[in-house]
Amino acid sequence: MSEQDVGTPALKRLFFALWPEVALQEALHRIAATMLGPVDGRCTPSPNIHLTLAFLGPVSEEARGCYETAASGVRAEPLTLTLDAFGCFRRSGILWVGAGHAPASLLALVRGLSEALRNCGYEPDQRPFRAHLTLARRLRRCPRFPELLPVDWPVRDFVLVESHTGPRGAEYEILRRWPLA
Repeated sequence: MSEQDVGTPALKRLFFALWPEVALQEALHRIAATMLGPVDGRCTPSPNIHLTLAFLGPVSEEARGCYETAASGVRAEPLTLTLDAFGCFRRSGILWVGAGHAPASLLALVRGLSEALRNCGYEPDQRPFRAHLTLARRLRRCPRFPELLPVDWPVRDFVLVESHTGPRGAEYEILRRWPLA
Protein backbone atom coordinates (compact mmCIF):
# COMPACT_ATOMS: atom_id res chain seq x y z
CA MET A 1 0.00 0.00 0.00
CA SER A 2 1.46 3.40 -0.97
CA GLU A 3 1.50 6.47 1.26
CA GLN A 4 -1.14 8.05 -0.94
CA ASP A 5 -3.44 5.09 -0.30
CA VAL A 6 -3.41 5.78 3.45
CA GLY A 7 -4.42 9.41 3.17
CA THR A 8 -1.14 11.23 2.63
CA PRO A 9 -1.98 14.28 0.55
CA ALA A 10 -0.53 14.36 -2.95
CA LEU A 11 2.19 16.88 -3.67
CA LYS A 12 2.07 18.98 -6.82
CA ARG A 13 5.12 20.35 -8.69
CA LEU A 14 4.53 24.08 -8.88
CA PHE A 15 6.31 27.17 -10.15
CA PHE A 16 5.62 30.84 -10.82
CA ALA A 17 6.30 32.11 -14.32
CA LEU A 18 5.74 34.67 -17.02
CA TRP A 19 3.69 33.04 -19.77
CA PRO A 20 3.96 34.29 -23.37
CA GLU A 21 1.00 34.52 -25.71
CA VAL A 22 0.57 31.48 -28.00
CA ALA A 23 1.84 33.35 -31.09
CA LEU A 24 5.14 34.19 -29.37
CA GLN A 25 5.52 30.63 -28.04
CA GLU A 26 5.00 29.24 -31.55
CA ALA A 27 7.43 31.72 -33.14
CA LEU A 28 10.14 30.85 -30.59
CA HIS A 29 9.54 27.14 -31.15
CA ARG A 30 9.98 27.58 -34.93
CA ILE A 31 13.24 29.47 -34.40
CA ALA A 32 14.57 26.70 -32.14
CA ALA A 33 13.56 23.99 -34.63
CA THR A 34 15.50 25.71 -37.42
CA MET A 35 18.59 25.98 -35.20
CA LEU A 36 18.74 22.30 -34.26
CA GLY A 37 19.61 19.35 -36.42
CA PRO A 38 17.66 16.08 -36.12
CA VAL A 39 19.86 14.75 -33.30
CA ASP A 40 21.20 17.95 -31.77
CA GLY A 41 18.63 18.25 -28.99
CA ARG A 42 14.94 18.24 -28.17
CA CYS A 43 12.89 21.40 -28.75
CA THR A 44 10.64 22.56 -25.96
CA PRO A 45 7.02 22.09 -27.09
CA SER A 46 5.63 25.53 -27.91
CA PRO A 47 2.89 25.42 -25.20
CA ASN A 48 5.64 24.87 -22.58
CA ILE A 49 7.79 27.91 -23.43
CA HIS A 50 7.83 30.27 -20.43
CA LEU A 51 10.09 32.28 -18.14
CA THR A 52 10.36 30.83 -14.62
CA LEU A 53 10.25 33.36 -11.79
CA ALA A 54 10.32 30.94 -8.83
CA PHE A 55 10.44 27.13 -8.84
CA LEU A 56 8.63 25.76 -5.79
CA GLY A 57 9.00 22.02 -6.40
CA PRO A 58 6.67 19.49 -4.73
CA VAL A 59 4.03 21.40 -2.75
CA SER A 60 1.14 20.30 -0.52
CA GLU A 61 -2.33 21.81 -0.93
CA GLU A 62 -1.86 23.71 2.34
CA ALA A 63 1.46 25.19 1.19
CA ARG A 64 -0.09 26.05 -2.18
CA GLY A 65 -2.65 28.18 -0.37
CA CYS A 66 0.13 30.02 1.45
CA TYR A 67 2.02 30.62 -1.82
CA GLU A 68 -1.12 31.91 -3.55
CA THR A 69 -1.87 34.28 -0.69
CA ALA A 70 1.73 35.53 -0.73
CA ALA A 71 1.64 36.06 -4.51
CA SER A 72 -1.60 38.05 -4.16
CA GLY A 73 0.32 40.64 -2.13
CA VAL A 74 3.01 41.18 -4.77
CA ARG A 75 2.81 44.53 -6.52
CA ALA A 76 4.72 45.08 -9.75
CA GLU A 77 4.34 47.19 -12.86
CA PRO A 78 3.52 45.82 -16.31
CA LEU A 79 6.72 45.55 -18.31
CA THR A 80 8.13 44.90 -21.72
CA LEU A 81 10.80 42.24 -21.91
CA THR A 82 13.03 42.55 -24.96
CA LEU A 83 14.22 39.13 -26.15
CA ASP A 84 17.47 39.92 -27.91
CA ALA A 85 19.98 37.17 -27.07
CA PHE A 86 20.46 33.44 -27.56
CA GLY A 87 22.63 31.34 -25.29
CA CYS A 88 23.43 27.85 -24.07
CA PHE A 89 23.86 26.43 -20.62
CA ARG A 90 26.48 23.92 -21.74
CA ARG A 91 26.54 21.76 -18.60
CA SER A 92 22.78 21.20 -18.62
CA GLY A 93 22.49 21.11 -22.43
CA ILE A 94 19.94 23.91 -22.66
CA LEU A 95 19.37 26.38 -25.51
CA TRP A 96 17.67 29.57 -24.42
CA VAL A 97 16.49 32.95 -25.64
CA GLY A 98 16.42 35.86 -23.27
CA ALA A 99 17.01 39.46 -22.45
CA GLY A 100 20.54 40.77 -22.72
CA HIS A 101 19.46 43.32 -20.14
CA ALA A 102 16.59 42.52 -17.76
CA PRO A 103 14.46 45.59 -17.04
CA ALA A 104 14.48 46.88 -13.47
CA SER A 105 10.73 46.19 -13.26
CA LEU A 106 11.32 42.46 -13.93
CA LEU A 107 14.08 42.26 -11.31
CA ALA A 108 11.77 44.04 -8.84
CA LEU A 109 9.02 41.49 -9.58
CA VAL A 110 11.41 38.57 -8.98
CA ARG A 111 12.69 40.13 -5.73
CA GLY A 112 9.18 40.98 -4.50
CA LEU A 113 7.83 37.53 -5.29
CA SER A 114 10.80 35.76 -3.68
CA GLU A 115 10.46 37.84 -0.52
CA ALA A 116 6.72 37.22 -0.29
CA LEU A 117 7.18 33.46 -0.81
CA ARG A 118 9.82 33.23 1.96
CA ASN A 119 6.98 33.49 4.50
CA CYS A 120 5.76 30.10 3.18
CA GLY A 121 9.17 28.42 3.43
CA TYR A 122 10.45 29.19 -0.08
CA GLU A 123 14.22 29.39 -0.42
CA PRO A 124 15.20 31.39 -3.52
CA ASP A 125 17.88 30.14 -5.88
CA GLN A 126 21.24 31.61 -4.88
CA ARG A 127 22.39 32.02 -8.48
CA PRO A 128 21.79 35.42 -10.05
CA PHE A 129 18.48 35.65 -11.91
CA ARG A 130 18.81 35.33 -15.68
CA ALA A 131 15.76 36.27 -17.75
CA HIS A 132 15.54 33.37 -20.21
CA LEU A 133 13.08 31.00 -21.86
CA THR A 134 14.23 27.43 -22.53
CA LEU A 135 13.92 26.55 -26.22
CA ALA A 136 15.61 23.12 -26.26
CA ARG A 137 17.13 20.51 -23.94
CA ARG A 138 19.60 17.68 -24.28
CA LEU A 139 21.91 19.59 -26.59
CA ARG A 140 25.03 17.77 -27.66
CA ARG A 141 26.54 21.06 -28.77
CA CYS A 142 25.48 24.68 -28.94
CA PRO A 143 24.06 25.54 -32.36
CA ARG A 144 25.03 28.56 -34.38
CA PHE A 145 22.86 31.44 -33.31
CA PRO A 146 20.93 33.22 -36.05
CA GLU A 147 20.55 36.96 -36.12
CA LEU A 148 17.79 37.80 -33.69
CA LEU A 149 15.83 40.96 -34.22
CA PRO A 150 14.78 42.21 -30.83
CA VAL A 151 11.34 40.88 -29.96
CA ASP A 152 9.38 42.97 -27.49
CA TRP A 153 7.18 40.88 -25.20
CA PRO A 154 4.59 42.91 -23.28
CA VAL A 155 4.13 41.22 -19.89
CA ARG A 156 0.87 41.99 -18.11
CA ASP A 157 0.64 39.19 -15.53
CA PHE A 158 2.41 36.29 -13.85
CA VAL A 159 1.06 32.80 -13.27
CA LEU A 160 1.18 29.80 -10.96
CA VAL A 161 1.77 26.61 -12.95
CA GLU A 162 1.56 22.90 -12.17
CA SER A 163 3.92 20.54 -13.97
CA HIS A 164 2.47 17.15 -14.90
CA THR A 165 4.95 14.51 -16.00
CA GLY A 166 3.56 12.00 -18.45
CA PRO A 167 4.71 9.65 -21.20
CA ARG A 168 5.23 12.59 -23.58
CA GLY A 169 7.24 14.59 -21.03
CA ALA A 170 6.17 17.58 -18.99
CA GLU A 171 2.85 19.26 -19.59
CA TYR A 172 2.03 22.51 -17.84
CA GLU A 173 -1.28 23.70 -16.47
CA ILE A 174 -1.81 27.33 -15.49
CA LEU A 175 -3.62 27.31 -12.15
CA ARG A 176 -3.95 31.03 -11.47
CA ARG A 177 -2.98 34.48 -12.84
CA TRP A 178 -2.06 37.72 -11.10
CA PRO A 179 -2.17 40.97 -13.06
CA LEU A 180 0.72 43.41 -12.98
CA ALA A 181 -0.68 46.84 -12.18
